[in-house]
Amino acid sequence: MEHFERYTSLSDERTLSLLCFIRARGGSCTTMELRDIVPNYPTLRERLDWMSEDGLIETERIYAPVKKTTVTITETGRKVVSALQFGYSSISMRYADPVMRCLSKGEKVYYAALLKCVSNQRTLDKLLPELEKEGLLVRGAEETSYRSKFAIATEDGMKVGKGFQKAYRLIRGNHA
Repeated sequence: MEHFERYTSLSDERTLSLLCFIRARGGSCTTMELRDIVPNYPTLRERLDWMSEDGLIETERIYAPVKKTTVTITETGRKVVSALQFGYSSISMRYADPVMRCLSKGEKVYYAALLKCVSNQRTLDKLLPELEKEGLLVRGAEETSYRSKFAIATEDGMKVGKGFQKAYRLIRGNHA
């Protein structure tokens, strides 16, 4: 699957849920079991292919007596899951990964820079309030200009952002 350099499969809203589910099942399960998380099979296949490309999982198809696909979490997938702090539902939202990586230094980041991390303004307007509600960032605006909205990661947000940074490096290491 072709995707931009700044994105990994973690940019998809279902990746973390799928990884956690597989890990909870002892590290391996079938695609039929994963349909509890992603009911649409073509969407599930696409997500699994992207995760496999990023080195998070391995899939094996067996055709006897019927087709059965087993999905196994890789060591990289285990490291990615353990690098991230869970308990925040917002980090499973679409594009939470690149936004939190952008905020991981704890510095003020203007919306213009954050827009480069997501597909459009509407996505950012949906994501940021959820991240703020969970205490991962604080939003604000400068008084000098109406266009100077910004976000700053909280201490917890920086930890999550650094976890996403580590996961990103692990995945990019698999592409090298």
